[in-house]
Amino acid sequence: MLGLYFTNASDYGVLKDINSDWNFASIPVHQRYHVPLASVANRLLDWVTVENSRITELDRVSGTTLPSQLSRLTGLRKIDLNRKNLSGNIPPELGDLDNLTHLWLDHNSLTGNIPPELGNLRNLTWLKLNKNSLSGSIPPELGNLSNLQELWMGNNSLSGSIPPELGNATELQNIYLDHNNLTGTIPSSLGNLSNLTKLWLQNNSLEGPVPPELNDINDFNVQGNPLI
Repeated sequence: MLGLYFTNASDYGVLKDINSDWNFASIPVHQRYHVPLASVANRLLDWVTVENSRITELDRVSGTTLPSQLSRLTGLRKIDLNRKNLSGNIPPELGDLDNLTHLWLDHNSLTGNIPPELGNLRNLTWLKLNKNSLSGSIPPELGNLSNLQELWMGNNSLSGSIPPELGNATELQNIYLDHNNLTGTIPSSLGNLSNLTKLWLQNNSLEGPVPPELNDINDFNVQGNPLI
């Protein structure tokens, strides 16, 4: 066992809580501290990444809903749960994961509103919620995500207007809001996004005119909005 390190006991407890169908009995644990060797756990549970005793990436959960206990894995940097047949709501507790950089929940059957608490994820660079059944409005709090580069929310049932606060997320490069039920005008504040190269707004119910500040975007699609 020389040179091996141990998985944080709290993180290991959360894994056992949210994944009752995993074969934890096959993972050797330290005889005194009863926590698994991180390298062994990482090899047997290939959907978990452990670094410096903390779980940093998670690619699977048991069941068909997102457990709120994920918020207790405070070392998480990446949640990749796309195409996992998930349903139900996105837990607002995910907004407590201060270290999270990637939240990928796309291609599922998630419903309900997008929690405004996701605007607390100041280190987030990728947010992928596309191809679900999410409804309600886009939270203006997402404009607080100063490191966000990719925003994927297409192919849902989102309604209301595009919040002008998105123009405050100055690192945004690609925005996908296509195939929703969005209304109102396109906010000119999106012209503040100097890194923006792709803006997909097609197949909504947006109104014109298109702000001239957006004319220089390389890939700008507003087809399927009858009033533009």
